Amino acid sequence: MSQRKMQMIERLRRENVRLTRQREIICAMFADHPDQHFTADALWRAFYPEDAVGLATIYRTLSVFEDVGLIKRIDIGDGIARYELADEQAMPHCHLICMTCGRVQEIDGSGMEAALKNVRTREFVVRDQTIVFHGYCSECRENERETKARGKGEIEGGGQDAKG
Repeated sequence: MSQRKMQMIERLRRENVRLTRQREIICAMFADHPDQHFTADALWRAFYPEDAVGLATIYRTLSVFEDVGLIKRIDIGDGIARYELADEQAMPHCHLICMTCGRVQEIDGSGMEAALKNVRTREFVVRDQTIVFHGYCSECRENERETKARGKGEIEGGGQDAKG
């Protein structure tokens, strides 16, 4: 069992949360993939059919984990809740969201420290912050370039055949 998973389980015990088989499986997923951003549906698909954790159970478990501070909900504006491991020791980070494939990437957000310091000077207590950049990942941009290149070739080739 990984150290991260043991810490998560210990936190659940301290919060008097019963550790079911399903909660342990979901806990392991977050512990084993600390940089991932999971949706409830993605978790369900990852477990089905071997572990057969029901979608309702996943939603309840995510809610419990969020309540005790194990995970954090991320809202990127598309109406789909994503969850990441809540790590108090983690450096601030921003999220890059691909508008084509929906992939979520993290980038270093240490530059946000100055902004947070400025906020604190206004006697404002920050409970949470999320900075999200929407755009297109390199893989989707490359696929788009290839698609356009193939499209041009097919149109040009089709036009020549039609003339001949």
